[in-house]
Amino acid sequence: MTLVQEKITISKKSSEKIQELLKDFVNRIKVNGVFIITKSGQLIEEYGYLRDLNTLSLSAILSGIADSIENLGRLVKENINDITIEGKEWKVYFKIFKEDYILSCIYKGINIGMVKFESISLIKNLEDTLEYSKEEIKKDDVNDMIDKIIKII
Repeated sequence: MTLVQEKITISKKSSEKIQELLKDFVNRIKVNGVFIITKSGQLIEEYGYLRDLNTLSLSAILSGIADSIENLGRLVKENINDITIEGKEWKVYFKIFKEDYILSCIYKGINIGMVKFESISLIKNLEDTLEYSKEEIKKDDVNDMIDKIIKII
């Protein structure tokens, strides 16, 4: 269990790509909203019809649930990385991916099988985009260091 996680930084280009992926997912599957958050509760991106929700609070709550689910999995010696929570009307599905990220969908009136199935390709695309962003940020960091060294010289 990680108690402290560094803040995740995503390049503008990757952020736009993630928004595009989330928008396509919402429009295709008809979920009400989708979030990408870190296990520490940092909201990375969100998309959908979420105007009545406090998305920052929801992100913090979902990260806490993810931590609890992982701990439950350890107790029963099972790798539990996704869960569906169902209310009378609304459902929440979330899946942990790339160890530190959570995909969360909020919806009603849709089959969970459809949401889970379509989430597989979304997560694959998100993993690729997040990895690309990580490399892009590293290059920017190196370029910034070079610029600082040149200014000193």
